[in-house]
Order: sequence, then C-alpha cells, then structure tokens
Amino acid sequence: MKESILLLIETQVLDDRLVVLDRRLNSLLVELGEGESRVSVLEAEAEDTEGERKACLARARDIENDLLIDEARAIKWEDESNRMRDVGSAEIARQKVQTLRDKIAGEEEEALSLLEKAEVLVGRIQEAKETMKEASVEFQTFRTTVKEDQKTLEEEKANVVARKSVALDSVAMEARAAYEKLVDSRNGQPLAVIRGSSCAGCGMTVPPNDMGRAMGLTGLVACRSCSRILIPDQVWKDATGDGDEAAGEGSSEG
Repeated sequence: MKESILLLIETQVLDDRLVVLDRRLNSLLVELGEGESRVSVLEAEAEDTEGERKACLARARDIENDLLIDEARAIKWEDESNRMRDVGSAEIARQKVQTLRDKIAGEEEEALSLLEKAEVLVGRIQEAKETMKEASVEFQTFRTTVKEDQKTLEEEKANVVARKSVALDSVAMEARAAYEKLVDSRNGQPLAVIRGSSCAGCGMTVPPNDMGRAMGLTGLVACRSCSRILIPDQVWKDATGDGDEAAGEGSSEG
C-alpha cells in the first residue's frame, strides 16, 4: 500500500500542475481575445471618424445647394421689390429679402464650420489609422508569441497527462477508486497532509489511532471530517521535495 500512496501523491502533484497549465492556457485565450478586441475598437474608431467627416462634407454640400437656391430667390425678390410702385408692398418685399439674406449668412457660416471640422477630422483619421496600424503589428507579434506559448504548454500538458495515467494505472484498485471519488467533491484535492495532529484540508484533529495507521502507510486512512486521504507530513515532503505547500492545505471545502 505504501507504493500506492506514493503514486497517489505523485498523481495529486500532477493534477495540481494540470490545473496550473489549464489556467494558463485559458488566460492566453483571454489575452488573445482582449488584444483582438483592442484592434477592432481602434478600427471602428477610425471608421466612425471617417464616417463623421463624410457626413460633414455631405451636409456642407447640401447647404451649398440650398445657398444657390436661396441666393437666386433673393435676387428675384430684390428685382421684384425694385419694380413695385406700392411703397408698402416694396417694403414688405425688402424685409423678406433681408430675412433670406440673414438665412444665407447663417448657412454660409454653418457650411464653413462643417468644412473646417472635416479638415480637422482628416488629421484625427490619420492619427487613428496610424494607432490602429501600430496596434495591429503589435497584436500580430503577440499572437505569434501566444501560439508558441500555447504549443509549449500543450506539450507539457500532454506529458503530464501521460505521466498521471502511468501513475494511476500502477495504483491499487481500491486506492485509485478512493482517489477518483474524492477529486470532484474535494475541489481537486483528494489528499490532505497531517500537519502536527490536524488534517491540513479541514483543520480537524486526527485521532491517535488514525494517526498511527496513517504513519504506518499500511492502508488508506480517511479524515473523519472531510474524508480526504491522510498523508504524513514527512512522507509528502520526501515524495514531492516541497515543504512549503501541502496537499489539501488552504482548501475552503471541509
């Protein structure tokens, strides 16, 4: 049984490594998506600015067309007012002409403002395109790096999965069944180191009888509180070479 317990420790360590690898692979996908989104946002901003510029020019052209019509109308009304014999009618006609002239002046000012704005937007569009180009080049470089990282991580993951399979295949059937049953229910931490006289998984004190059996490595000993398989502290350290973090330690599940 000692050999199976050591193999379970190896399996736990490999499972922990798989969690780290999966987390890193997922984070790469997130980072890749964020980079792609940033380029898309910059591209959309450049397109929106270009659309705004075109709208300014289109509105300015519409105003210029209205100006031609209003100008022709003003000239016509001026000519008619000059030919009127009735002083009152002529004055009313001149007032209409002045109102139209005021409107024409306002339209000319609006058209000029729109053309100036369109000119300013040309610079903003160029700046946005340059920013987008730089971001795109940076993203392509980043994506190449991500693909290389993904390949490295996937290769390591495949190696860890293979090692885990070999380890589990060599574990006694009873011990393997107990381990696999606890994987999901104990948040991937089926094993728990005995710290002092307590289970590192849930903090419950391990009874002396269970402590003696666990130390003897003659069979699996489960914590009476969280059901994790208890592993003597020194056995864990000898098997993993890691004395800083023990199996099941810091788990939020009892």
